[in-house]
Amino acid sequence: MYSFTLSVTSVVSLFTFAVDAWANKEDNCTSFDRFDITSALNTALNIHIPGHFDNLSQCLCVSDIPKFTGTNAAAKAAVSLSNEHQAIGAITTLIDESKGCKQCRYPDNSQPACSKDNPCAFTCVNGFVLQGDHCVCPHPRRVCQGNCTWSDCPSRPSKSGRPSGVPSGVTHPSKRNVEEQFRFRSLCPAGKEPCGGFMGPDSYECIDITTTLDSCGGCVFPPFSQSSSGKDCSTIPGVASVRCHQSMCMVKTCMTGWNVSEDGHSCIPSKRH
Repeated sequence: MYSFTLSVTSVVSLFTFAVDAWANKEDNCTSFDRFDITSALNTALNIHIPGHFDNLSQCLCVSDIPKFTGTNAAAKAAVSLSNEHQAIGAITTLIDESKGCKQCRYPDNSQPACSKDNPCAFTCVNGFVLQGDHCVCPHPRRVCQGNCTWSDCPSRPSKSGRPSGVPSGVTHPSKRNVEEQFRFRSLCPAGKEPCGGFMGPDSYECIDITTTLDSCGGCVFPPFSQSSSGKDCSTIPGVASVRCHQSMCMVKTCMTGWNVSEDGHSCIPSKRH
């Protein structure tokens, strides 16, 4: 049985902990078993959700809440009858105060995989593999731009303008770079730009830089040894929930101890940490 009193201050504190970027690699997770979420949200938010939705039987982490409020019928109704921030705060409290709540810590290169038997379960991503409690890049694979791959990383340009490791007799003129850009751009569908890939210096992938979280506004890893023109929104200090919208990072929520900036593009430390 749950009982809640949510002040404006507590709501702000709670919803800022709801992380879908989970940049701090920590999370609170629990497994609900036939939980009456409709009644719980009615009580927590002092609202009346019409009808009664199915009881909740699933594993849920705080970092899942932003997505959960858009997919669960009772949570969606709670958002429409209150607001998103209050609903996130209420669901965060439901997780934190549940009997089976676990404080989870995740290794680098992993993502939560909450399950009934193990709320703190995780899977390795970006090509990394599980070894003990860590996600590692096993030999002979190597880490390139955050990914565990079989290929060498593209060489960084030297002061001479040539990629490091390229013999002096091999030229890499800028005119060719420009021609390559136009050639690769023509291979990408409309609305997408060629950005550097992970399979070598000449590889690329087509990215929508107006909405892609880790290449927002441009290529974070451009092809042809150009300067980076984009931003990885998930690396914003203190960020919890963020998206790329019209080539700009739009912060939705920040971690506890941080507040969304006035322009909505960053997180700033709160005066009281």
